[in-house]
Amino acid sequence: MFLLAKDTIKFSILVALSAIFVDASIAHGLLWENDPYWTYWITKTFLIATVFLFGTAFLGIGIIPGLVLTAVHTLILEIYYQWLAPVGLPQEPEWLDFNHLWITGVPVHFLAILGGYLMALWLWRRNHVVAETERGETWRFVVYGSLLL
Repeated sequence: MFLLAKDTIKFSILVALSAIFVDASIAHGLLWENDPYWTYWITKTFLIATVFLFGTAFLGIGIIPGLVLTAVHTLILEIYYQWLAPVGLPQEPEWLDFNHLWITGVPVHFLAILGGYLMALWLWRRNHVVAETERGETWRFVVYGSLLL
């Protein structure tokens, strides 16, 4: 299901907030028992919002687009951690070791962000019943808007 441009923005913000909540409470709070600096949360929230904003514009919302966009986000995040750290990340080397990055990092971040996405999708579908006539082609709006930059 595709959304109108204004709804795509709202949905991506909802996904970002839901996903960062699940990541903070479950991944970092219960599994790793660490609390990164505030720059981590800001950086990651903007990354989630950006990936899901552009991805939702092109793929729409649903289970399959959610799986694809979560995989893309997780790949970008882990690559960012590996080569661009510590930009926006804590200076703790044990948080960026191979185990936390690639062994537990990939599945935990994938599942945490997917959990946030599914929560946002459930909330969205529960509160925004969209008729088929309101279906928007947001990808055209994004492409034309990008060309103006």
